[in-house]
Amino acid sequence: MTLGISTYAYQWRSSDRVEASMTLEQIFDDAVRLGLTLVQVCDWLPLTSMSEHELDAVRQAAQERGLALETGTKGIAPEHLREHLQIAQRLGAPLLRSMLHTPGHQPNRAQAEADLRAVLPEFE
Repeated sequence: MTLGISTYAYQWRSSDRVEASMTLEQIFDDAVRLGLTLVQVCDWLPLTSMSEHELDAVRQAAQERGLALETGTKGIAPEHLREHLQIAQRLGAPLLRSMLHTPGHQPNRAQAEADLRAVLPEFE
């Protein structure tokens, strides 16, 4: 069994509301300290603005610590999911978790199904 933690657990400690905000590498170090082998990087806003080189550095930092990565986001709009799929692939993350609704996109059941079917082949 793989035990891990999500960056969501660090949302306050990694925010601008604390004096010394935790970095992703510090979160990785904490996961190792806790004896975990997986970190789900979810809703970590800087991911979407990182260059390929920066994403590669995140992947390498995790690998150096023996950590596997997963990713997570909010929303299922096809373009949003495509962007996060590219990030997940770059990080070597085999799993991308998402939630249906965001403040700007709250699809009904039929629209959610259509959105997910639109990207399903890319996720296979």
